[in-house]
This record gives sequence, C-alpha cells and structure tokens, in this order.
Amino acid sequence: MAPYTPYLVFGTVINSIGSSSGYDSISFTTSLGTMNVVANSSGLYVVDLSGIGYVIGDTVKVSVQSRFNNESSISTFVIGSLGSTTHNVTTSVREIGINTTGYTVKSMLHNVGNNPVTADNPLPVASSEIDLVNNPSTVWTIVRGDGQPDSETITIRGVSYKRTFTYTGDNMTARSAWVRL
Repeated sequence: MAPYTPYLVFGTVINSIGSSSGYDSISFTTSLGTMNVVANSSGLYVVDLSGIGYVIGDTVKVSVQSRFNNESSISTFVIGSLGSTTHNVTTSVREIGINTTGYTVKSMLHNVGNNPVTADNPLPVASSEIDLVNNPSTVWTIVRGDGQPDSETITIRGVSYKRTFTYTGDNMTARSAWVRL
C-alpha cells in the first residue's frame, strides 16, 4: 500500500470560558484509524492524518478531553482535497453522569491527578482577596517559652483551617499543610 499524502490539521482548543486550554487530549478518528495527540500549553495542536490514513471526503471525528477531565467536546470535519484544514475546538463543561461513592451526579469536576473533587479531595483555591498574613481571624497558639507559635488557625468565610509548626531547638524546621477543621 502506498503511503498517504500528508494532511495537516491544526487549531486551538478553547475552554468554556473562552481561554486557551493547554495540555488537553485530542483524538482524531478517520474511517481507517485513530490518532491521539496532546495540545501544547497554549492549546495549540498540529497533527498529520497520513499517519493513520484517510480518504478524501471522510468525516473525521474529533474528541477532546480537558486535562482535569471536567470539560470535553466532540466535533467533526470533512477531509477536503487541499491537504490541510484548520479545526478550532471549544470545550464545554461535562454533563455526563458519574457514579462516585454511591451517588450519581450530573457533572463532576476533577482535580489534579484526575481525581473527582469531593469533600475529602477539595478543589485548590487561590484568591488575592485573602491576606493570610494580616487576616483578622488568625489565632496563634503559643505555649513555647520563646514566643514562637505552635499552631495557627484561620477562618475564611466561616470555615476554619489549622496548621502546626515543628522546631529543632529555637529554629522552625517544618510547618504542616493547612487542614480543614
């Protein structure tokens, strides 16, 4: 069988809020095979379908899965005779039911490592509104004679978190992660 003429497909993956979405998994399926690629950090991708084979006029199925498994897209395009095409993809929030710990939900966010976001595996949050140094709800527990804290408790929007400190002599050598109380 003769090799296929290169057929380049290139585009950008955009997420549901209109930003480029990096490192998403993209699957291209022709009538002759399937090829998987990953978009770069800016959501850009380029693929040559000659690696799996194609037929002019084929409808190619493009399946995109976001890096954290919380957005996806399925779309198609038809292979023309020009040798390349642009196919930009916009993902949307998942609406596929997932059975997690005995209950089914309509949509499930996934955290780092592709684990579902739950009470035990919360979504990491960063906010410039929270000043942990000058937070008026910070409580220090000090029982050491040198005035260094043994633990710190903060309350953010009604939820309390605590971390502890470890010392070697008078030097702090470790502090724990924040733990929700």
